[in-house]
Amino acid sequence: MKKRTNKIFTFFITLLFAVLFISFSGNPPDGNTGAPGDNLCTGCHSNSNPNGFAGTVNVINFPSSITPNSTYNLQAEITYTSGTPVRAGFQAVVLDASNNNSGDLSTTDPNVATTFPGLREYVEHSPAQSFGSGTSVTYSFDWVAPNASNGEVITLYIASLFGNGANGNGGDLTITNSISGTIDSGGSPPTSSATATDVSCFGGNDG
Repeated sequence: MKKRTNKIFTFFITLLFAVLFISFSGNPPDGNTGAPGDNLCTGCHSNSNPNGFAGTVNVINFPSSITPNSTYNLQAEITYTSGTPVRAGFQAVVLDASNNNSGDLSTTDPNVATTFPGLREYVEHSPAQSFGSGTSVTYSFDWVAPNASNGEVITLYIASLFGNGANGNGGDLTITNSISGTIDSGGSPPTSSATATDVSCFGGNDG
């Protein structure tokens, strides 16, 4: 009876992990961008990389000079350069110099979702996309810049996972990137100046 109980327990544990891994390919858990205070995908996925995966993750159109309250159309581009990963996903967050959430993320891409579980807003794959016959996958999303002071540095942190398609936590590779820009609201506030002329004599009105 004890052996049977152990087998049933093992079966349900295996089933639970399988469901979790498949669901992560559909939508990852929050807080795995590699940003300060965040974790990485390696918390669940082994990064031993036995398949020799290599590649890059970049964010196209993130500005080096940021205009407050402006909307920027961004693309997460994930490209492999060696190995043959089956699919790739991503997760990103935008933080200010104090590592607080900065601006607002949104998307109309059917393969992308945004989540706001607490103090930070994340944008991420939903679901992960297959490379198919190409070497890159691309996800689109928008970012509205904050109404921040001149010179404030804003950083986008992004992590990507090259998956081997086995729906497990082994044989994958996590890569990260970060891109920074500086708030530029059009220069310093205007300054005013004044000149004065003394009256010619006491009680005069020509001053």
